[in-house]
Amino acid sequence: MTDPARAAAPFDALVQLLIEQKIATPATIQGCSEDELRALEAHHGRPLPRAYREFLRAMGREMGELFADSEIRCGPHLLTQRTSAEAMLRAGGVQAPLPDDAIVFAGHSADAFDFFLSGEGDDPPVYQYLAGGPSWQRIAHSFTGYLKSAVADHLAIVHGWASEEAVAARAAAEPGSSAVFWTLLILLIALFFAIAMFGDQISRALFD
Repeated sequence: MTDPARAAAPFDALVQLLIEQKIATPATIQGCSEDELRALEAHHGRPLPRAYREFLRAMGREMGELFADSEIRCGPHLLTQRTSAEAMLRAGGVQAPLPDDAIVFAGHSADAFDFFLSGEGDDPPVYQYLAGGPSWQRIAHSFTGYLKSAVADHLAIVHGWASEEAVAARAAAEPGSSAVFWTLLILLIALFFAIAMFGDQISRALFD
């Protein structure tokens, strides 16, 4: 039998990041129960991808302020997400139905929903449909990448993109991006603020 603590271990670093960045506290991190996970798999008629199942086990019931405005936590709504998503597609005039193995795991009010295909591996790409759009689009190469992007976006809203925390989180969420690019971006941001704060002194030193 799989040890739940061992299975949730891949998300320990993400939980720690949420706590360090004050997005959550230890008291506001809580995973879904095994009964809830089994019920969700029974509802979909297939096993959940490993990364998604581990996410739910680690923090699926409570995750602090992360996804505060989205329906992604364990609860009865997860069993009706696909029905709501299909209604949104019909309202938008989208003719193509959701694939049979699509698992809609997050809803964002009446504005959008996110899903993955259970047949695309243990850590599948994530797709999003925006209400009124012609079709859905891939927004992350993996479910774990989707989570990292969500943390980066949260930090951007709270601290602003000029913060090193937000830039570093976005770089981590996009491992294919150049580390040099992100380093230069941080330096440019620092230079901008230095000029804004000390521009007069720099000008006098150079031209007086």
